[in-house]
Order: sequence, then C-alpha cells, then structure tokens
Amino acid sequence: MRPKEKLEQTPRHDGNRKQSNLPRQESEHEMADLSAIVAQLKAERAKLDKAIEALSGVAGKSGGGGGTRKLSAAARARIAAAQRARWAKFKAKKKGS
Repeated sequence: MRPKEKLEQTPRHDGNRKQSNLPRQESEHEMADLSAIVAQLKAERAKLDKAIEALSGVAGKSGGGGGTRKLSAAARARIAAAQRARWAKFKAKKKGS
C-alpha cells in the first residue's frame, strides 16, 4: 500500500449536493502542455497546407470549364472514320496471323 501523502484526494460525494458534470480545472502545467501541442499541430497543418497547395498546382487546372465538349458533326465523323480504320487494320493483321 502507498503512503498516505501520495494518495490522490478525491472529493467525497455529499448526499445533499449534486455532483457537477463540468470538467475539472487543469493545472497551469497541463495548460502549458496543451498550448505546446496546439502550436505543434498548427505548424503541422501549415506544412500540410503547403504540400496540398503544391500538389494541387501540379495535378489540377488542366481541364478548364469541366463541362462537356461540343464537337461538330464533321469532327465526330472524322474521329469515327479514324477509329474504323484502326479496327480494320487490327482485324486484318489478326486474320493474317
């Protein structure tokens, strides 16, 4: 068993008073630790924000408006004809093998 001076003193519940649900007050040392943790987290967030900004610049902004492209009927016909030619070449090569 530990010596009495090292035992934690817990508030005794008095049957007449209702216990508070409020958090206990923290010592100045604990608050200083929390402040240091918050400062460290803010520094990490700043690093992450810079990394996100750098990556966004590399990966994004290549598309433009984000809508559907409008092709003329002539452009669609040229694309379709080129694709048919590619398939014909592929099928001819496959049939010859």
